Amino acid sequence: MSARTHRAALLAIGAVALAARLWGIGFGATQPLARPDEEFFALRAMGLFSHPYDALANGWPGGYASLLHALLRLERIFSLGDANLACALAVRPLSIYLPARALSAVFGAASILPVYGLARAWRSEGAGLFAAAAYAVNLLAVRDGHFAVTDAPLCFLVACCLWACARNALLAAGAFAGAALGIKYSAAPLVVPCAICAVLALRRGEPPLRAALLPTLVALLAFLLVTPSVLRDPAAFWSGVQSHAARYGASALPFYSGRVLPAAFGWTGFALGAAGLANRRALPAAAFALCVIALLAPLQIPYARYASPLLPPLAAGVGIALDALLRRNRIVAAALAAAALLPPALRTAQLDRLLSREDTRDLAARWLIREGRPVESFGGWAHVHALERGAQEACAGALPPHLRAPVPTLAGSSRPWGELVGKGATGWEALGNALVRPTLDDVADPEAELVVDGRAPADFVNLGPPAALDEVCWPEQARFSPGALGIRERFDAFFVPLDSFSGAIRPGPEVIIRRRVCGNSAGTRTR
Repeated sequence: MSARTHRAALLAIGAVALAARLWGIGFGATQPLARPDEEFFALRAMGLFSHPYDALANGWPGGYASLLHALLRLERIFSLGDANLACALAVRPLSIYLPARALSAVFGAASILPVYGLARAWRSEGAGLFAAAAYAVNLLAVRDGHFAVTDAPLCFLVACCLWACARNALLAAGAFAGAALGIKYSAAPLVVPCAICAVLALRRGEPPLRAALLPTLVALLAFLLVTPSVLRDPAAFWSGVQSHAARYGASALPFYSGRVLPAAFGWTGFALGAAGLANRRALPAAAFALCVIALLAPLQIPYARYASPLLPPLAAGVGIALDALLRRNRIVAAALAAAALLPPALRTAQLDRLLSREDTRDLAARWLIREGRPVESFGGWAHVHALERGAQEACAGALPPHLRAPVPTLAGSSRPWGELVGKGATGWEALGNALVRPTLDDVADPEAELVVDGRAPADFVNLGPPAALDEVCWPEQARFSPGALGIRERFDAFFVPLDSFSGAIRPGPEVIIRRRVCGNSAGTRTR
């Protein structure tokens, strides 16, 4: 295959990767909590307009919040203007989330380049193309590419670091490792491949300064450049690092090895990826993968996205294994390539198709807006977003016409909304928390005429069972169902299957709307 053909193939793979990540990217259009953690980073990015990053104690470095902050500044120039950003998030969430999600999609699609380079450095250009294709359609990588959170940028930097290691570019490897750690502490295992490459460089006779000391210094500088708040508050940084220890104490290895990675790659792709990492030249990446697995295995609160750093090296392993088979038996290699690439591609298409449909909470919100009655919204992370009338009126005056939108009316009046909105940029973070998380923290007015219950799957561990209602006094008015549950995560409030999409109708939890028909006392919600 000529170099021109290789470039064309890589370009086509990149186009597929980007399309897969952009399809369905507008999911949960009216719900600020449709993808948990998006609101955390968006609000922290807003907070940076008035104060330094202050969430180190939560276990999050500041790199991604700073990236979103820069994106918000660009949006203010081109689309948001002088809008109150907290109100924009609460009234039209996609005005804040969509550019950040698109950036994740670009990071995800761009990751095929270092994955391609990694497999090419280990074996051949053919291996690189197979690896890029495996990453382009990988279910977990595509899913992460839809979200305005850290995982897609993290995977890009992990892939770049491993590629630099494969090319013995130790300074670049250190820079990518430090930047990745500034995005998410899950990048810590990158110290292992960097150390292996430093040892190999020393054995080749390179001076210690160039082989180890300078790369370490570059890594430290990159980390501090990406998350400089560590210098301002090292105690909070250390407290946040220590907080991760609370996540350990169980056995999550069956979850990751038996469910997450097979769902991401398919069983054939997963096996080929592991086999490819047995290549001698892949030692640094294989050691990195083993270190990540060792950190994942004892987790007691496992999330599928925690396995994301494994995707670049395993995709490169798929490419190496397929290229090796291709040189021995083309027919067998073609069959295994189809078995490795088609199942995840099919699941990815099913995921994108599902995300492109309206969320159950969006449908419920439209129903509630049409009714125009005050509502009590329950369900924690599964609740339907609504705003008190005072908040709606205050935000209407703080948003330009193109950002205004109808929102269901939450019963009651819990805060001086006009005063909070009037604080401007200094109050965006606090205001945003009050606007998008009211039913997580407070109980709405029990005199509401309607109650809307967002119900998570029965085995979802972050929500208890819904409180009982007298169904005579609260008859059901509408129900919006996501269809079959498929295989879902028990800890993640992203209410979309991790696998088995065939019976799913739309994203979101089960939502039931009930109307009060009895008097005030008879309609009281029991707790």
